[in-house]
Amino acid sequence: MFNENDKPTPIPLPKASSLPRPPRLPGITPRPGTVGAGNPDTIPPHHHRTDTVSDPQIICTKCGTEIKLTESLAAPIVAASRKQFEAQLAAKEADFGRREAHLRQTQDDLAKAREALDEQVATRVRAERVAIAEAEARKARLALADDLGQRDRQLCRSAADACYEQREARRSPAGPDRYVAQAA
Repeated sequence: MFNENDKPTPIPLPKASSLPRPPRLPGITPRPGTVGAGNPDTIPPHHHRTDTVSDPQIICTKCGTEIKLTESLAAPIVAASRKQFEAQLAAKEADFGRREAHLRQTQDDLAKAREALDEQVATRVRAERVAIAEAEARKARLALADDLGQRDRQLCRSAADACYEQREARRSPAGPDRYVAQAA
């Protein structure tokens, strides 16, 4: 019913041991117990586990050989991943740089606009100060002219009254006291 080729291969379990590891060459190493064993996928009961969980391994589906993923085998994958991440990092840094440059440009534009607005406000304030000073000067001149006009009128009245009294004094030879003296 089943051929030997149709058998499903079990997933190997990670191996752990507290024993020291035997010296091995990096790269491909044959699985222990495959020489002379009946089924290469089974581990004999007297087999001592010598590999640790931290060493990742893959098993060849054709020959059943365990292949340790050492740095020499994983280096191209790590290098490709590193290159991809560095490209992503460079793209993000470039994007941040563009954003930062855009923000700086916006800040510079806002600062220039603020300076222009401050200058316009200062110009308007100066113009308003000049206009207010001219209006106040005009009011002061008008008030001074009004005061001088009132003094002139008072002086004219006083001068007119003095002239009237002098004229009256000239008309009567004895003066105003003379009539008072005759009546007594």
